[in-house]
Amino acid sequence: MVTLQQAWDLLKRIELFTNTETIPISLSSGRVAFKDVVAEFDAPPFTQSRFDGFALGKSTKTSIFKIVTSKAITAGDDGKYLLSDGEAIPIMTGAPIPEGTRKIVPREMCQVKDKFLYVEKFPRPERMILKKGADFSKGHIYLK
Repeated sequence: MVTLQQAWDLLKRIELFTNTETIPISLSSGRVAFKDVVAEFDAPPFTQSRFDGFALGKSTKTSIFKIVTSKAITAGDDGKYLLSDGEAIPIMTGAPIPEGTRKIVPREMCQVKDKFLYVEKFPRPERMILKKGADFSKGHIYLK
């Protein structure tokens, strides 16, 4: 009698497939991978906002922030922004997080009056920010 492990070890030694082909992953359902598929880059490639709203500077003593620009940071932006304590900047979903950001607050949780942002409720930080490589990171095996 052969144990399950012994049977598996025997099967692994048999070369069942001699022909390989490269196909799009969208056509790979029901197929067997010839080798591991390894991520060539991080996804997402940078830390980004999950919501439209405002990036807030690192001040922890206030719910009022000065809006430093009316132009929102967008997903295609280069991310070269620096927020100081007590400052806020509009940010769109998928945009890179500016240096100095403490939190992202969705538009629905704040009010804008003149050039100031009044935060009514602070969300949990982990819901607002998607970290670089959160889906997968460079070198990660995502298909065996």
